[in-house]
Amino acid sequence: MKKLFFGAAAMLALASCSSENTLDLNNSGNEIAFSVATNNTSRAADVYCNNNLPGEFNVWASHGNKQYIAGDLIKFEGGKWVNKSGNRYWPSTGDVTFVAYENENGDFAFNPTGASNLTNFTVPTDVANQLDFIYARKTQAKSAGTQVNLNFRHALSQIVYKAKNTNKNLFVEIGVVSIVNVNSKADFAFPTADTTTPYVDHGSTGDATIENQGTWSNWSTLTTFPVSFTNKEVAGNSAPVDLTAANDPTKEFSSLALLLIPQTTTAWDPSSVTKPTDEATNTYFVLSCKIRNVRDTSIGVQADDIYLYGAADTYANIYIPVALNWAPGKKYVYTFTFGDGTAGYDPEGDHVLVPITFDVTVDDFKLGGEHDVNMD
Repeated sequence: MKKLFFGAAAMLALASCSSENTLDLNNSGNEIAFSVATNNTSRAADVYCNNNLPGEFNVWASHGNKQYIAGDLIKFEGGKWVNKSGNRYWPSTGDVTFVAYENENGDFAFNPTGASNLTNFTVPTDVANQLDFIYARKTQAKSAGTQVNLNFRHALSQIVYKAKNTNKNLFVEIGVVSIVNVNSKADFAFPTADTTTPYVDHGSTGDATIENQGTWSNWSTLTTFPVSFTNKEVAGNSAPVDLTAANDPTKEFSSLALLLIPQTTTAWDPSSVTKPTDEATNTYFVLSCKIRNVRDTSIGVQADDIYLYGAADTYANIYIPVALNWAPGKKYVYTFTFGDGTAGYDPEGDHVLVPITFDVTVDDFKLGGEHDVNMD
């Protein structure tokens, strides 16, 4: 599939979290020009932001309930943007509605006419093949200016993992995190209002409200999404360890971050379905782990410390119920905490760790006899 992105033109500006770069090209005043902004959270190789413009893109538009532009191909050639379908001009009167999106997975159908939508959008299982899906909508007339300001929204949710260990008597190693029974296919409808307001905030911890978003429907195809990485060690010092999150908090993207369809799910209930592998509908995490007992915390973990779960050369799975409530354009950070709890469930539905607890009684001193002592 060709790159499907924003619009055609003589000016292209891309705004990011810290700056705006503008490329001015020959503009006669009647050609349709664009200024484009996106949030910075796409796959590392395809970060369409202020410092990495796409090499080519396509644009659609409608005017007076008729299609006005039907996928014109725009390429960056010789230091300028060239409309390979020929220049496009503003109609003398009336509004033009532009719709655009970018996603190279290609496993869906796009309908640009009327209420623009994508059907059967499918997210690949392999995290390396998951690409950001961004979209934009803008309606304006030539009287408002020849430049169309397109602001792209994120249609997907970004999912990242961390871990921490609050118990100095445990030493944890993690090699894979999977999330099970998540819908991988759905339909997406473009918003009917313009996606004008940009949202650029890499430091906020609040749950922001994003206006004028597209909507998802017809979720299907429950899938397991695994993420593998080099063995991550989680010592009992309560310090969070990044599993798939970016090490730099000012950067929103990690190559191991999942980009999944927003959805709401129900958590696996171990009281009704004992074995997690028998759960076919509800969601849970699977952590591939090794857990060791640290016999002497003053010197830290040692090679001959006893394994409580898994073995020196073997990871074992831990199953953790989770209910999802993901919204488009938002990043969710899940931190797995090892400490005073039971660390989830094993494949049989039993708790992985059984804490050693103590109940204390003390014998009363029993009379051992009475003896007279002669003081003479």
